[in-house]
Amino acid sequence: MAFTKNYLDVATMKELKNKLSLLLFVVVVISCKPDVQSWQLENSIELDGVSPLGISFLEDDMWISDSDNNRIVQLDKNGRIKDEIPNIQRPMHICAVPNGLLIPEFGSDQMLRWGYGRLDTLRFKFSQDLDAPASVASYQSEKAIADFYNHRILFYNGSEWMSIGKEGKGNGEFYYPTDIQITENEILVADAYNNRVQVLDKEGNFIRMYGQDLGMNAATGIYQSSEELFITDFENDRVLVLDSIGNLKQEILELSNPVDATIHKDTLYVLNYKSKIINRYSFK
Repeated sequence: MAFTKNYLDVATMKELKNKLSLLLFVVVVISCKPDVQSWQLENSIELDGVSPLGISFLEDDMWISDSDNNRIVQLDKNGRIKDEIPNIQRPMHICAVPNGLLIPEFGSDQMLRWGYGRLDTLRFKFSQDLDAPASVASYQSEKAIADFYNHRILFYNGSEWMSIGKEGKGNGEFYYPTDIQITENEILVADAYNNRVQVLDKEGNFIRMYGQDLGMNAATGIYQSSEELFITDFENDRVLVLDSIGNLKQEILELSNPVDATIHKDTLYVLNYKSKIINRYSFK
């Protein structure tokens, strides 16, 4: 009996020792594990008389589509207007190109290019058929336009223009596309009122979609970085941050009708259309 009691005591002590060792291991692992990084608000820029809808950086100059006031404005870091391009009928998601800006003129059904102080109308195969261009993107010699009321994408592959998609809810179909981006191998489309982002190849073939399981309500703006996809979820007042395979990494909340986003020099800029504020975030 004494042997049994001593054995149980030793076993209990061994078990306790093992538990303490395991606990110490867990504590060490947790203490050594790096903090998960995310986008954190640095500050907000309150705009005076500017309704921000689209953003792009031309070198280090920040340009904003002020759609309600029919102009493009250049802002300093405090949100003060440094320059403007007036008399543009409802400019939307703009795109910086070398020495200028490409501007979709939603209200006049045409595409514009501004550079060296001069504003020109762009003429191309489908220019007469545009019905409220909402966004334009550029990658090397390639161009793409979100043709809002025609529920399609126009894509220039460097040698010719093609029309991609039609109205609908299926793969490769659109319901009011509002923003577009071109990467090395793909075309990304904010398919706004299908509440998703579609990804196409450069022949116009459907590859995949994002967001259909995230409860989005009007995907108005997109920005693809090297590692993350940012989607402005307009009616839900948030920005969704997805990883390279579409998993949700972060929700940026407490926004006010976010409509566009971009990254410049490691800073994330988010436009709040309703509150007329630009939020700046750093990754830490």
